[in-house]
This record gives sequence, C-alpha cells and structure tokens, in this order.
Amino acid sequence: MNYRMRVDKQLAQPQQRYQVNIVPRQGPDYDEDTFDSLDKALYEDIHALLLRLSEGEFDIWEALEEVCFQISFYFWFLCSVSVLYFAAFDWVHIVDLVQKIP
Repeated sequence: MNYRMRVDKQLAQPQQRYQVNIVPRQGPDYDEDTFDSLDKALYEDIHALLLRLSEGEFDIWEALEEVCFQISFYFWFLCSVSVLYFAAFDWVHIVDLVQKIP
C-alpha cells in the first residue's frame, strides 16, 4: 500500500480533530554560540512548520514530509561539504607527493 492510498484511506475515515492551544512566540530560541548559520536555518524552518501545523494549516503527514526533506537536505549538504573538503585535502597531498618524486 503506497503513501497516496494510505492518505486516501485515512481521509475517508471520519476525522476527530483536537484543538490545541498554542501560544505563538516571536521565534525559536537558540543559543548563538551553539548553532552555526545552517543549523539556525534548519531550526527556524522546523519551528515554522510546527507553528503552521499547530494552526491547522496542513496535516501531520505533510509536516513530517517537509521536516524529513529539510533534515535530509541538511545532511546531504554536510556530506557534500565534507567530501569536497577531503577531496581538496587529498589533492593537496597528491600534489605535494608528486613534487617530491625525483
């Protein structure tokens, strides 16, 4: 059973909605020294998604899909940067070794 079929089946069932009182805040609170700019951006995106979810703007599955996308993009970016870093690091050592060949 794929995702769309599960969603259609869930939507066909009667829904019970619970009202949750959320006190909106100006923004997420984070320590400037703890997070770098990429961490802050991810944290703010997830915070905004959770606020939109609490206001009933979209359902939990859409929110989870968006959060998973944000997190996967974040880890993809970190892996790409680390691969580029190690490739550059290795390239410097290869050039150094080639120059030492008599």
